[in-house]
Amino acid sequence: MYVAHPNSEEPYKDGLHLERYFTLPVLFDDGIGNTLYGAQRRYAARARVVDTGKLRATFAPRRNDDLDSLRSYVDVIENGPDSPVTIDRDSTDAIRLRARFEAGQSLLVQETWDPVWIASVDGEPLAVRKDVMGFMVVDPPPGDHTVRLEFAMPMENRVGWGLTALTLLAIGLLALRGRSGASAPS
Repeated sequence: MYVAHPNSEEPYKDGLHLERYFTLPVLFDDGIGNTLYGAQRRYAARARVVDTGKLRATFAPRRNDDLDSLRSYVDVIENGPDSPVTIDRDSTDAIRLRARFEAGQSLLVQETWDPVWIASVDGEPLAVRKDVMGFMVVDPPPGDHTVRLEFAMPMENRVGWGLTALTLLAIGLLALRGRSGASAPS
């Protein structure tokens, strides 16, 4: 967790009670007010096997200080089933997650949900939904499974790449045309 202390050059300082972070381990401190604190987590991976019913019963915080909703959400994630998840990134757009699932359990992946994420388990497609904090959740069947998540390039990106290529081509043609026009004798 990043904290900008009063002497930090960071203009946005939202911490009112900075002392609450002082019990956490310091991961980085530049000596000029910028500190990274480590949070206590059950497992290091950014994915958890969670109880589906308990996760669905959580609520999004109504405001920044809605600690009841936040504690309920953290409890589901950090005190859930004893089933660690291993994560392998095949690329920036593909993730393989392995874990053991029981009936009524979901896989919560703490990466931002987007409608173009595609999930599959053992080659079979799975729905990807958004939890109350905006992270991805899938519901694999019971058993030991590998879940694959892939970020399919959105159509908007493909159109953007195409327009960029056309723009670069047009600029190149105009540059060549301007160069050939400038070298012609008068």
